[in-house]
Amino acid sequence: MINWPEGDLGPSYAVVAAALGDEAALRLILHRFAPLVRRMASLAPQAYREDVEEDIRVHLLRAASSFKATPQRRGQGPV
Repeated sequence: MINWPEGDLGPSYAVVAAALGDEAALRLILHRFAPLVRRMASLAPQAYREDVEEDIRVHLLRAASSFKATPQRRGQGPV
């Protein structure tokens, strides 16, 4: 679980802002998930770790950039 600092609007707002083209939000997402990206890449053989880290970052940015929010009715979970 990622600990977002006090006063930060949190990951949901960063993802929505990134999907709307906010470059600062994309940088924030990369910064916040950097420790997780490094941990995931550390599972790869040493020779491939940098490439794996870069691939994970690319996928993370693509996912955030292509996020499509769907309105929910009160009391309903995600569809």
